[in-house]
Amino acid sequence: MTFNFFSCRLKRMMLFFIIFAFAFLSGCSKTTPSGSAISKIDDLNHHSFTIGCMTGIVATREAHARLPHANFLEYSMPVDAFTAICAGKIDAVVLDRPTLEFISLAHPEMMVMQDDLALGHISVAASKSNPSLMRQVNEFIQSYRTGGTCQSMYDRWFRMKQSAMPEIPPPPSPSGVLRIGVTANNEPLCFIKDNSLAGFDTEFALRLASFLNKKIEFKDMTYDALIPALEGGKIDLAIAFMDAMPEREESVLFSENYIDAPIAILIHRSLYAGSSSSSAIGGNDSAARSGVAQFFSGSARSLWNSFNKTFIRESRWKLILQGLITTIVITVFSVIVGTCLALPVCMMSRSKNKVLSWFSDRYVSLMMGTPILVILMILYYIIFAKVNISAVFVAILAFGMDFSAYTSVTLRAGIDGIPRSQTEAALALGYSPSAAFFRFILPQAVRRIMPVYRGEVISTLKATSIVGFIAIMDLTKMGDIIRSRTYEAFFPLIAIAAVYFFTAKALTSFLLILENKLNPDNRRKYIGNRGAS
Repeated sequence: MTFNFFSCRLKRMMLFFIIFAFAFLSGCSKTTPSGSAISKIDDLNHHSFTIGCMTGIVATREAHARLPHANFLEYSMPVDAFTAICAGKIDAVVLDRPTLEFISLAHPEMMVMQDDLALGHISVAASKSNPSLMRQVNEFIQSYRTGGTCQSMYDRWFRMKQSAMPEIPPPPSPSGVLRIGVTANNEPLCFIKDNSLAGFDTEFALRLASFLNKKIEFKDMTYDALIPALEGGKIDLAIAFMDAMPEREESVLFSENYIDAPIAILIHRSLYAGSSSSSAIGGNDSAARSGVAQFFSGSARSLWNSFNKTFIRESRWKLILQGLITTIVITVFSVIVGTCLALPVCMMSRSKNKVLSWFSDRYVSLMMGTPILVILMILYYIIFAKVNISAVFVAILAFGMDFSAYTSVTLRAGIDGIPRSQTEAALALGYSPSAAFFRFILPQAVRRIMPVYRGEVISTLKATSIVGFIAIMDLTKMGDIIRSRTYEAFFPLIAIAAVYFFTAKALTSFLLILENKLNPDNRRKYIGNRGAS
């Protein structure tokens, strides 16, 4: 019988493995028509090809217009699109030529097609409430283009592939602060090197601040957050290789073009008609291995090189440490704020006052029914739009409010679970209703809800991974920055996952110790042991 049991179990495991392998291979491979090798951009205009592009940029708009029959997937960062093409999820990536050429140099299995898709006209964006600043920006751009600085920067960053920032002295007596929003995930345009910003856009911004006699303050944020940040007054200018699309001109002001960048397409060499490997029918089937399988297929030396690029080079481990500290600070203070708010909300929900009860119910419903990311962005870009307030404080407030809603419901369930007879016994002993509640009922309810409370704390820790949307350098954001430099997903993502896991384990252990301290049985054992000694 034992043999039959293990035999059946082995068969089930083998069947599961076969199904998983089939699904894995079918998901990682793509089928393209026979003779689908590409020699020019228009060859991609077929429903069998999938093209990766970035959300909200001119390259995406131009690709849709020129290749209407192709399929498109939009990504928030170039590194995500590159990871997808390496995994065989897409066939091509549309982006500015300087970025794609940098990627192809680091990864010879990729190539940039020779013909350009379009020409992008890159401008600086500013709030419509600040036209005088935009006039000053245009004055600088005119001198920047005519004085040869533009060509010099273009040659250094895009043709010679320079990665070191030149020395640009700050103004000796700045007349104010210039807050500039950037997107530091796109080498060679704007990226983090040696824990500081570098790149073409970074140098342009520093020269602009020097021209305006301003002290510069960079704010690294996601691309789609730049326009709301300008409208809300969180930044003065956005310099992120942005073009003046008609919809954007309705919301913000755009300067003259400070650079014209060609838009190109990156493909795997196996798709190119001139490649010896292009005779394969399956599109980019040779590139269709998963990222993990491709990663482990290399030698031990390649593993060490990947580890070195992710953690050792430029002391990138410090970025993870900085992000971890920010994540812990937001989590701990959010839990403290949420716990302090949970009890009043719970008491209002149990109140006989209909106004208080109604307010509590609406508050809990609102927080539970609205995604925390939406709440976070409403607080930062709308409610506190005109207030000079730290983004970390806004994150703590948002997560604290969210935590309080869920904890108040849990606390109320714990209180309602205490037998009514205990309250009656306390009143019979001469305690007032409030004294009976806080001395007998609440402590028992807190002990009952501690397992659920632990889960809420860990959920809050993991939920803080979204704070990068309001320009906070948390653990997840730092992982994205590292991925944008190495163009490798495995080590950065595994490292971030491991740090979150061990941080959650540490928080869980701390809360278990606290739970044991609150358990009266443990206290009685401790007192009994002291008495016996």
